Amino acid sequence: MDNIWQLFAEGIPDILVLLSVDGTILHINRTPPGRTPSEVLGKNVFEFLVPASRTAVRRALDEVFAGGDSRVHEIPMHGDDGRICWFAAHVGPIVIGGRIVAAAVIARDITSQKHAEIALRDSEARYRTLVENAPDAIVVLDVDAFRFVDVNANACLLFGLTRDELLAREPIELSPAKQPDGRTSSEAAHEYIRRALDGEAPAFEWIHCSDSGADIRCEVRLVRLPAKGKRLVRGSIIDLTGQHQLERQLQQFQKLDTLGQMAGGIAHDFNNILTVITSSAEMLLLDLDLGSELRADVQTIRDASRRGAQLTQQILSFAREREPNREPLDLNSVVQHTVAMLRRLMGANVALVEQLDPSALSMLGDRGQVEQILVNLLLNARDAVGVAGTVTVTTQRLLDESIAMLVADDGVGIPEGIQAKIFEAFFTTKPPGQGTGLGLATVSALVRSHGGTIAVTSRVGEGTTFEIIFPATAITEPLEIL
Repeated sequence: MDNIWQLFAEGIPDILVLLSVDGTILHINRTPPGRTPSEVLGKNVFEFLVPASRTAVRRALDEVFAGGDSRVHEIPMHGDDGRICWFAAHVGPIVIGGRIVAAAVIARDITSQKHAEIALRDSEARYRTLVENAPDAIVVLDVDAFRFVDVNANACLLFGLTRDELLAREPIELSPAKQPDGRTSSEAAHEYIRRALDGEAPAFEWIHCSDSGADIRCEVRLVRLPAKGKRLVRGSIIDLTGQHQLERQLQQFQKLDTLGQMAGGIAHDFNNILTVITSSAEMLLLDLDLGSELRADVQTIRDASRRGAQLTQQILSFAREREPNREPLDLNSVVQHTVAMLRRLMGANVALVEQLDPSALSMLGDRGQVEQILVNLLLNARDAVGVAGTVTVTTQRLLDESIAMLVADDGVGIPEGIQAKIFEAFFTTKPPGQGTGLGLATVSALVRSHGGTIAVTSRVGEGTTFEIIFPATAITEPLEIL
């Protein structure tokens, strides 16, 4: 029997170990590399196991000696050089005369395989960390299935979709029918993907669509990913929306700067001309009889020249963005004074309502410029409500001690598509001759010169609210009450 056992044990390629119920090694056909038989025989197998695996091996032995089924376990052990070796072990009973006398363990060295699995998991974890923490939106496209097989959190934010929703979408659904170069999105996408598969790394501008349907102007870079049996392309997507907004702002600043230079060049001469016209008209009025038919015409000339002078000053105010003449002001007093001046101009059927914070709203500002801001907003509100409506001026102190001034109307409202343009110089929706397009541009420039911000909220048919926030300011001088 021993000879048969010896021939069987030595004829199999795996390590065969017989263990007693307490784990003593009774027999082993070959020792692991670096171990001699004397180091192994008669020793307890638990001496060679890493602590984390001892409980599982003890349970397996107990199950075998209790007559349970044999099973396969992955067992880490200490090698002779201190490294961890892994074995796939099949544990079963040795039965003689109907009695379980030992446990047979057939173990195969899977150290190389295990280390490869660990390395793969580590690599995947590093890849996942890089992808999830990348500042770009990352998508991985299976070219043959033409589906995303991986996306990061920034990609979900970009498109406004969950990971599962994004993986379920066809990539072409996330683009409009055509790209700015005139090609269909499908045609352009396949051309860029082909270049990536050929080893290039194409970078190009692209328009995507969010889940809400809004266009997203992006920069996309494609690169082929190594993958056995698959054609994968990774796309890195950068949202250029902020960059394009900055470019538009720069163009606006350049426009204002150019206009400022032009206005500075002509303001002196133009004002001299207007002064001559105004003075001449006033002298004519002195010479004309009160009943003269020419008085109305001369008064029209005088009034028109005065309005021309005011328009010149308005151009200079917003184009040059001069530093305001700061003085202590109470915003409530400025509002009360301005509203009192304009109440007659608002129209008989336009209600002008004040809702002022009861506390003193102290700020440092240029009184004339703050009044000019409010005048422009109130006159725009009057035009928006038409023959009848309500315009409300509200002041309030915010939690951070800054001061807010709101001008709200229940008029026609501003279409969403043009709300971003209303502060641009010379942009107006009024008919020719009824608006210069300088009012809100002036307001925006004056608010900025005070370190403040302005925002608009509007819905067509429901009205518009302009909110101006002036920074909190510590006032140490007496307030000027207007």
